[in-house]
Amino acid sequence: MIQIAENFLAQIKQEAEKAYPNECCGFLFGSIHDNDKFVEHILPCENATTDGEQYHRFVITPEDMLKAERFARFIKLDIIGFYHSHPNCAAVPSEYDQTHAFPVYSY
Repeated sequence: MIQIAENFLAQIKQEAEKAYPNECCGFLFGSIHDNDKFVEHILPCENATTDGEQYHRFVITPEDMLKAERFARFIKLDIIGFYHSHPNCAAVPSEYDQTHAFPVYSY
């Protein structure tokens, strides 16, 4: 299970509103205890999907992933997942999301 505080949910909502009508995306940093993940920091990221596709897809570049991994080391947390919005759609993983998700991360 993933635990995320209301203040982080509010930040993600602000990012989603700012990116609308496109998808926003970002990193979830935190710690893992037993099978529980605790979000302790978030970091918005540029949606690098090709123009015209950002309304229903998000891409995080390898360069942004590397920056986030370095940041995680700096703040002594792990990348435990990613967030992204679904503008004008249900807040459930799409088939694309499910087939492209890395199994160790939360989305």
